[in-house]
Amino acid sequence: MRHPGFFIAALATFVLAAGCAERPAPSTASALPSEAAPIPPEAKLGRIVAEQQCSRCHAIDLTGASAIAEAPPLRDLYKRYAIEDLRGAFVRGIEVAHARMPAFRLSPRDVDNLLVYLRSIDPCAQPSTDEEAMARCFEPL
Repeated sequence: MRHPGFFIAALATFVLAAGCAERPAPSTASALPSEAAPIPPEAKLGRIVAEQQCSRCHAIDLTGASAIAEAPPLRDLYKRYAIEDLRGAFVRGIEVAHARMPAFRLSPRDVDNLLVYLRSIDPCAQPSTDEEAMARCFEPL
C-alpha cells in the first residue's frame, strides 16, 4: 500500500509541470464584444432605453465620446459601479448632485433591459484572451 503523501506529491508535480508548459501567444481579439456576436433582444430594448434616456449626455455605444465631458460613457460605468447595483437607482429615480443630470425613473422592465444592455457593452464582461485589452478593464478613470 502506498502512502497518501505520494499521491499528493505526484499530483503537485504534475500541476507544476503543466504550469511550465509553453502557452500559446495571446489572441489579438479585442476585449470588446464581437459585432458578429448575437445580441439578446433585451439588450436591443435596453439600447433603446439608453438612446431615449441617456444619449443626450452619455456615449451609449462601444466607441465614441460622450456629448458632455463629465458624463462617462455607459461602457465605462462598470469602473464606477457594479452594474446590478444600478437597478435600485434606476427604479427609484436617478438623482445626482449636479444640475446637468436630469432626474428620471424607469419601469422595472426598462431597468431589466437597460442592465442587460449595460452588461453587453461592458468590455470586461466579455471573454477575451487579449491581455492588453483586459488590462484596460482595470485602468483608473
